[in-house]
Amino acid sequence: MKQPGRQSELIRGLGVWGASSVVVGTIIGSGIFLVSSTMTRGVGTPAAVFFVWVFGGLLSLSGALAYAELGAMLPESGGEYVYLREAYGPLWGFLYGWSQFLVMKTASIATLAAGFALYFTFFFPSLNLKAVAVIVVAVLGTVNYFGVRTGGAVQTFFTVLKVALILALVVAALVIGGGHWANFSTAVPVGSRLSGFVMALVAALWAYDGWNNVSMAGGEVADPQKNIPRSLVLGTMGVGLLYVLANVAYFYILPAPEVEASRRVAGDVARKFLGEWGGSAVALAAMVSMFAAINGSILAGSRVPFAMARDGVFFPALARVHPRYHSPHVAVIVQSVLAALMALTGQYDELFTYVIFASWIYYGLTGAAVFMLRRKHPEWPRPYRTWGYPVLPALFVAISGALVVLTLREQAWWRSLLGLGIIGLGVPAYLSFLIPDVRPYNWGRLHGLLMLSQGFAVPLLLFNLTGLFLGVPGMLTGLAFLFKLRLGLYLSYAWLAFSVLVSTASGLWILLGQGSSPTTPVEFSLAVGSAVFWALSIPYYRRRWKELR
Repeated sequence: MKQPGRQSELIRGLGVWGASSVVVGTIIGSGIFLVSSTMTRGVGTPAAVFFVWVFGGLLSLSGALAYAELGAMLPESGGEYVYLREAYGPLWGFLYGWSQFLVMKTASIATLAAGFALYFTFFFPSLNLKAVAVIVVAVLGTVNYFGVRTGGAVQTFFTVLKVALILALVVAALVIGGGHWANFSTAVPVGSRLSGFVMALVAALWAYDGWNNVSMAGGEVADPQKNIPRSLVLGTMGVGLLYVLANVAYFYILPAPEVEASRRVAGDVARKFLGEWGGSAVALAAMVSMFAAINGSILAGSRVPFAMARDGVFFPALARVHPRYHSPHVAVIVQSVLAALMALTGQYDELFTYVIFASWIYYGLTGAAVFMLRRKHPEWPRPYRTWGYPVLPALFVAISGALVVLTLREQAWWRSLLGLGIIGLGVPAYLSFLIPDVRPYNWGRLHGLLMLSQGFAVPLLLFNLTGLFLGVPGMLTGLAFLFKLRLGLYLSYAWLAFSVLVSTASGLWILLGQGSSPTTPVEFSLAVGSAVFWALSIPYYRRRWKELR
């Protein structure tokens, strides 16, 4: 068992309020303002919607109870990375950290930033939406650069503020809203009850997602044996109660058909009895909500690559701790830059859908880790033991598995394959980090990971011979550089020549007026992008060539 004391450079600056604010603040994002419409469409009646909210809350609570035992027993930075590493071995921990850092958490931050920008431009329509998203990520990345106490203080303030705003909406709706309790007897027609229930449950669980975030910052929670379980359990229960109260207000003001037809339920409820001023108030509340969720996500998410680097299985720079602010400042910067780039390109949403089902794979595996670690290490101290063991954690694991299967059935097979491929690329990445590190090879390793990822994705995106020609050399080149093989240098020049040839031929075809390009815009962009990428890399590879010769 790796002792928590080995991370002494970080400070335990999150008390019970700060830790609870991370839980509550990252759970409550944009979901509570939107998903009641989807849930009503799925199950048809207000009573059924409330049942799904309670069921989803109890399922999340059962997961929080399992995490509470693990977090109190292993109060280290990294959360699931640490739990999976100890339960199943270092590879499984790495695969979680790889997926979380590369796509899941980074795309989640970008999605929240885009949502914040959407509401922000409601007040300032002349501003560029993508620029606002990048700025908010940069601002909160800077906040968390200054340490967990600064990030925790910001998290606590904005979490209290958004809870107060939501409660104010509930009270105003019930006191001066002029609604009707008869709305709770209204209904909308539904199709398949099972598929509708699954659709509603997935929407509810999306709104509940984030309860696990405080475990990632476990190495910075004060008195973690008490405060991690308290924050997880009380925070999840508090959010569940708040969600139920919010939906009481929604259905008190609007009947089920209007809730089902609404795209922004909370805003429409406020406009019903407050006019346009009410819509503005809800937009402000949504901005505050997503601001806190972004801050909590950056605070917690950056601790995973930090923990991986500390274990020697990720880029060493990510393990650095700021000597003054005691923050994993490099990990914070890198994660914020990646999230800002995703927000700038607009590709975060599609990437997120590829691996969203993976979060429930990891939830299920982490829930099962309670059983694994009780069997493997019964001697480890457990300040908190999961309530309802073994029934509740077993139920959580079973439902997590069912949600993964249902998600895979619902989405296109190639999306599922691409998502699993993104996770699977972590295997060669992990093996490459086991090779003793030599500094001149770090950029080669990074390029290898990029080319391997591109080479895997291109054939699935294009589905044709061009995709195969562009993808297979990319995968071979990536693997070669990943393991520092001389072959990678030869393949890189072949790849560069091929990319230049394809992009030049396509460009000349258009310039000479021969009609449309023989390649699609996507194929042309990939070819040009590959050529530019490798052309910019030539100075580095020439130096490596001389070293190997």
